[in-house]
Amino acid sequence: MLASVAAAGALVVSSAAPASADAYTSWTYLRNAATLDCLATDWSTRVYTFTGCNGPQRWQLQFLDAYPGSFLLRNEATGRCLKQVTISRVISASCDGSIIEFRWQSTSEFIWSANTGGLLVTDFTRKVSLYNADYWPSDQSWSLPYFLSATSGNLPQNESLVS
Repeated sequence: MLASVAAAGALVVSSAAPASADAYTSWTYLRNAATLDCLATDWSTRVYTFTGCNGPQRWQLQFLDAYPGSFLLRNEATGRCLKQVTISRVISASCDGSIIEFRWQSTSEFIWSANTGGLLVTDFTRKVSLYNADYWPSDQSWSLPYFLSATSGNLPQNESLVS
């Protein structure tokens, strides 16, 4: 009886495994067009931008077969992924593609939360957050790998750009 319960428990655990990331980009710096600073994080979970755009603060996009058009953003220095924790706040945390707060989408320039559609933005205080409005600021693009325009989605429904 215990053996069958243990086997059933193992089955449940294996069916709840995180989504796998099947395709990866190279490590790249994500530079913001407005500030020219690059996306960064540290072991405190804080996400920010910095001016150097050098060293291990590169990011890798890991596309998820289980969630077409979505990807994880994994930091090279920490191995952690970008995660949405509130409507406007992002942190870095242990990666789990099965949780929607870890999933991102993009065009060839813009990155947004697959959860709320909030645009990933920064400012000159180096704070990184999500911008949730009907119109996105056009200067909040990021330098993304060149092939994303062919592999990613369009702007979320009801979103358009403003200059």
